[in-house]
Order: sequence, then C-alpha cells, then structure tokens
Amino acid sequence: MFRLALTRLVSTTRISVQSSKVLINYSRCFLRNHSSELNDIKQQPTKIPLASIHQGEASKRMGIQFRCKVCDHTLQKTFTRQSYEHGVVIIRCDSCSNLHLIADNLGWFKDITQNGKFKNIAQMLQAKGETIHRITAVPTDDQSTLEEKTATDKMSTAVCTRLNEIHIEFVLNDHDTFLFDCDGVLWCAPVVLPGAIELLNLLTQLGKRVLFVTNNSLKTQRGFSQWLNEIGYPAKPEQVISTAWITAKYLKSINYKGHCYCIGMESMVEELAREGFHISDGIGPDPVSPETDWIETNTIKFDDQINCVISAFDIHVNYLKIIKAATYLSRPNVLFIATNDDVTTPQNDVAILPGEGTILASIVAASGRSPTILGKPRAPMFDSIRLAFPDVKPNRTIMIGDR
Repeated sequence: MFRLALTRLVSTTRISVQSSKVLINYSRCFLRNHSSELNDIKQQPTKIPLASIHQGEASKRMGIQFRCKVCDHTLQKTFTRQSYEHGVVIIRCDSCSNLHLIADNLGWFKDITQNGKFKNIAQMLQAKGETIHRITAVPTDDQSTLEEKTATDKMSTAVCTRLNEIHIEFVLNDHDTFLFDCDGVLWCAPVVLPGAIELLNLLTQLGKRVLFVTNNSLKTQRGFSQWLNEIGYPAKPEQVISTAWITAKYLKSINYKGHCYCIGMESMVEELAREGFHISDGIGPDPVSPETDWIETNTIKFDDQINCVISAFDIHVNYLKIIKAATYLSRPNVLFIATNDDVTTPQNDVAILPGEGTILASIVAASGRSPTILGKPRAPMFDSIRLAFPDVKPNRTIMIGDR
C-alpha cells in the first residue's frame, strides 16, 4: 500500500561500489551490517553450499540498486535469492561495463575488473580457501522485481516493493519511530487511503512513535491534528512537522528581525504569529483590475521593513505577487525562503495540480535568487525533527513516503 523509503542502508568498510539503496522482494539479509561480521568471517571457514539449496527457494528473487563508483551510473539488477545469500553475483555496469562482485555470505563487495580485464572468480575463491559448487539456477516467472522509473515517477527516490511478512517483521522489530508523509500516502484529500488509519492506530498500540512529516503548508499543526482526529487517529499537534511550522521555527533559530512578505495561505500567518513574526503582505488575493492590461509599478506599495520573502503554496498567486517578491529580493540583504519545491501536488487523475515548486520557479527566474528550501527531503526538515524530538535515533527511524 505504501511506498517505502528505507533509512537504514548497507554499511561496510569493504564496499567498493557506493551502495545507495538496496531493496528486496523476499529477503531481509541485505540489511545485515557486513562490517560487524568481518571478524566472524575471518574466524570461521566458509563454504558456498549451493548444491544443498532446496529448489523451491531458488526461484525466489530479489533486487539491488547501487551506484557504480567508476562512472557514477545507477544500477538496478535482479537475481535469485540463493545466489545472493549463498553464492557469488557478478554485475556488469550498463554504462562503463565495469564488473562488480557481490558475495554476501563472504562479506565481499568489490570491483573485479582490472585494466579492462576480467578476474577469474573460481581462482579468487579457491585462493581464499572456499569450496566451489556449481549449480544451475531455477528459472522463475516472478515479476515483483526492481523496475526502472517511468516518466511519471521521476521524482521518486527509491524503487519500491510490496511488503510481505518478512518485511513487516523487520520493520516493526528494528524501528521505533515512523515518519509518515501525508498527501498521496495517507490520503488524497478528502479521500483517506484504505488501511491508513488502521495502520497508524496499530503502530501507536505497539508503542511506536508516529510523526507526520509534510510539505503541505495549507494547515497549521493544530489544523493537521484536528483533521487526523476527524478521520480516526488521535493525533496531537506536536506530532505534525509541517512546512508552515518549520518556517516559523527556522526564522526563530536565525534570530530574524523584521517583517515578511509571504506568498502563501492563512496557515503561514498563524504559525509565524505564534513565534512573534509579522507578515505584512502577500497573504490572500492581491487582485489586479480586470480593466487593466498593464501594471503601473509606481502604484505598487512596498514595505521597507520587509527583510524576508517566503514562497509557499498559494491558490491566489498572480503576476502582481511575483512582481513584489522579485522586487523585494532585488535587495541583497533580503532573505529568500521556500517551504518546498514540489512542482505538483498529489491528488487524483482528474487534473494536474501545480505545487509550490511551480510558484517558486517563477520567483527564482524573475529575481535571479536561489532560496533556502526548508521542506523534505532537505536537511532543515529533518533537523527540526531532531530538535523537537532529541531522543529519536536515526538508525531506529523509518520514513514512509511516495516521492
């Protein structure tokens, strides 16, 4: 039901390819810490008992995704579970043809191409004292493997797989904090996705910490928590990490003084006011007369106390607002902050809804300035979580999102 972005990746001192993401279909062995097993590998003789594998297990497949250290190309490959757990996998880079060797049971992750020549795997294994068994892998029609990203999924940061019982056991046992994206994950407002509320309540009953991390600035913390209560989950305001809330916290953290020009909605006013900040202009409609085909700039009123421009989602955005934002940003000392740069908003298939990133792009183009972006996946979003919940352990935390 959900797309799963794993926050704990393989860590190893011996990996020569830069492993960025590893996902599986039927095995949890990929998350073993190979570095911690190094001593065990050295102390115990190892074998490759492929011949003893039950043929039913051989058909199960898994996938791996990593980046080639030679050409920086992202590789996505699938192979049988038995070959990964008990044998040797050789992956050829699609871009530069460099070969990578993966022997999970031996703790090997290394390049095996030297000066364009291929190393003999059998000789390598025998030199290490390994016993070699040759076996033909059983074919499979399993289609639940890694897939290349499509044009409609270019913003995705991970290739995904449906969770099975093994995944669920791992997720529940190895994580204490669950960070949920909201739009497109828990709901496509106003429709709540099936099973979402049941999952949230179950995690809470199991003693897990549930936090809601959203780039949506249309509601305040209180507004989001009220909505969650209405749909069946007893959320508290402090469980919501929204970009409206983060914007106020960020300005407070840098000891900002002055007024703000904000292209955004009323939620921005409320969250900033709670921290003592004043938005003097930009919220709500700023209409241009329908009888006017041009804007006389000498009629525009500018506030000399504005030292910060904030770009957030705004259904009332228009040409006049962009003029004001770009003009304020022509002053070098004026801060430029954006809640996020998502170009579209998750909704339904009826229409494409431009997001804050679309608004932001026009301001950036007109002003020539680059903003500080606060929302996910940028660092300020997750820094704010650490500040609000200092006991959260990153290695015991999982993020669930859709892009």
